[in-house]
Amino acid sequence: MLLDVNHLSVEFQESQGSIKAVRNISFSVDKGETLVILGESGCGKSVSMQAIMGLFHDQANINIKGSVKLHGHELLTLNEQKRHQIRGKQISMIFQDPMSSLNPTMKIGDQIAEVLITHKAYAKQEAWQEAILLLEKTRISDAHLRVNQYPFELSGGMLQRVMIAMSIACKPDILIADEPTTALDVSVQEQILDLLKTLQAEEAMSLILITHDFGVACQMADQVAVMYAGKIIEYGALDSVFYDTGHPYTKKLKASIPRLDHPQGKPLTVIEGSPPDLFNPPKGCAFTARCDFAMRICNKKHPQAYTLNSEKTSDSTHGSPSHCADCWIHDDDCPKPIKTAYRKIK
Repeated sequence: MLLDVNHLSVEFQESQGSIKAVRNISFSVDKGETLVILGESGCGKSVSMQAIMGLFHDQANINIKGSVKLHGHELLTLNEQKRHQIRGKQISMIFQDPMSSLNPTMKIGDQIAEVLITHKAYAKQEAWQEAILLLEKTRISDAHLRVNQYPFELSGGMLQRVMIAMSIACKPDILIADEPTTALDVSVQEQILDLLKTLQAEEAMSLILITHDFGVACQMADQVAVMYAGKIIEYGALDSVFYDTGHPYTKKLKASIPRLDHPQGKPLTVIEGSPPDLFNPPKGCAFTARCDFAMRICNKKHPQAYTLNSEKTSDSTHGSPSHCADCWIHDDDCPKPIKTAYRKIK
């Protein structure tokens, strides 16, 4: 297994208490595989990836527990110097907002070259030439001119391509893409996703893609991890999660995908209500207050992960993990009328 995350938790210590941003999540990513982490804003997707990258290291108000192993080696116990050697070289990240992630005072070419000089000991001129080739690989027009420009001179789509060029410069084993199509128009979104898939195949990378869009998950994923209120509440192969959905929250996310056959004038499906306060997470299932199938036990105790399907998908090159969902509706003692009503929801 390339990346193995077990029981990862992240808490932020604030004056009014502890924010339990990520709560005991586990997942794995194999070589060449794409894992999509799906969920609403604030559910812990980005925080969990930043913890894996070591971007919170040695901050006094942050408590990180669990295990993160890359190639079998524990990352959470590494010192900052060793983490710095891994970041960008073995595991790299495309951040959500390229405009705020790039240095506005440095030329594009210098920012890409810096990665190569730091991790591969390139000479400056050699790194600059490689930066041009990387921009060409991300399909930026006139790459030899773009390297001399500053971030404010480029469009959002071009900036995202620059971030991709920086992240693949050292040919990392894993690329984390944190909502890489945010604030881009639909046509550019499609281009960026297509570019990521092409580069993943060419560079033999694994990809972890963070999104709130189930449509993006369907386009990109081998495996899907659905997060809600800091927990992974459903996990499995894309086909299994989409066609045999195991959690009411996942069903609502799926129902919120805009459809071309949606009747004109009919409002889009929304998920009513708000996620819980993570200063004081519920004892039971965090989705209870917004769930159409909630039972008394849902308020009292968080459900175990019920295994729904352990078979491999027929069209995937990767062995699928068991399809699991944290929902009492799969318990043997769940009333039959509730099970029946749930299964009728497509």
